[in-house]
Amino acid sequence: MKRLETFLSKTGFGPSGLHRADGGNVLHSTTRQIAHARRRARTTAWFWQRCGCHAESLALLDAAGATAPELRLRAAYALDLNATFLELLGKRPVRGWTVAARGLSHLALGDADAASADLAVALKGSADSGLWLRAAAAFAVLDAKHVRDALADRREAAARLLLAHLTGDAAGVPESAERDLLQGDAARMFARFGLAEDAPAIEGPRVSVIVAAYNAERTIAAALASLAAQSWRNLEILVVDDASTDRTAALAARFRLIRQPVNRGAYVARNVGVAAATGDFIAFHDADDVAHPERIARQMAPLLQNKELAFTTARWVRRDAMGKFRCRQIAPLLRLHVGSMLVGRPFLDAVGEFDPVRYGADSDMLLRLKVAAGPRRFEALTLPLTIGGYDPKSAVHDPATGYGERGFSRARQDYRERRTLALIERLR
Repeated sequence: MKRLETFLSKTGFGPSGLHRADGGNVLHSTTRQIAHARRRARTTAWFWQRCGCHAESLALLDAAGATAPELRLRAAYALDLNATFLELLGKRPVRGWTVAARGLSHLALGDADAASADLAVALKGSADSGLWLRAAAAFAVLDAKHVRDALADRREAAARLLLAHLTGDAAGVPESAERDLLQGDAARMFARFGLAEDAPAIEGPRVSVIVAAYNAERTIAAALASLAAQSWRNLEILVVDDASTDRTAALAARFRLIRQPVNRGAYVARNVGVAAATGDFIAFHDADDVAHPERIARQMAPLLQNKELAFTTARWVRRDAMGKFRCRQIAPLLRLHVGSMLVGRPFLDAVGEFDPVRYGADSDMLLRLKVAAGPRRFEALTLPLTIGGYDPKSAVHDPATGYGERGFSRARQDYRERRTLALIERLR
């Protein structure tokens, strides 16, 4: 299998993307490959999934009229198409990874009873499997005592980690960034990744950082100070005040400020900011987040070293008002920061604007960027470069449109499903 992957990769068998890093169209784009790869659809779709190109894989299978149920299931799950996953699963025998996946899908769609049965089975499995921690942590939200009791005698690292989250005792967790966060030691966590608070100043192309803000007087000063302290010096900090009624605009007045006359949401504000930005690269930062001083420099480094790369992302942690690190569904604390996209301006212009909705457009934009770039043309850094705010009253945690501990709101889930399936249709 490894030899086949290497051969296929060297012969350019993977999706090529839709746009070059400079914003131009790819000559032999993914859509053309889909049109010409129907005879070998299953083999190609399998390899594309190995490349992480799940939307492209589903588009190819659709174009070829191939059933390929296992490939479709894996792609739907990877894309968080929970309703589609359950529909594809139907009455098929559920075993192995699909037990945990079905439980997580039920939970995301709000069916806690159906989720509990599957997640309880997944909890008994090997803690070394890729889905185990996600499934076990989700089950702990539903029945923390059951999970604590079940993990008491387990020695696997993931099991000890989850137990530490549930008990507050990190003694059994090996030395790691996760243990640092459990103990509230962010400085030590950053040091593990070689991130320095006093990194030397770096000059380079202009980067415009768009900060969409609404009634953020409590947090925006710290957010902007963290950007002003970046080691990357050629920085345009552009605040788009989304018709705030508090002191947000006054606190941002020393930076470049655009004031919206009517509140239209963060994604419209970001689009306004991008249109006004003068940088060669575009980054985004929320008004309740704090960036590590090396955030921009670390994300820019791969883009300058490899001109074929279109964008980078990084990881983050969330901290509540009491200074405790936490996340939805308990663990792990260190996760992909969907909003961390740092993108070359021509490439972003080619991909287009954020969908002007009130929620969910970060994930939609990230998937569009990945599909437009193709594999190996973006870099997901494992570095934690942002500390995010955690406010249970914020829009992100609104039970109607945000993330709940038990999964997405149904509105957010339906939005993701609709947008992702529409993207697959366009590829097909």
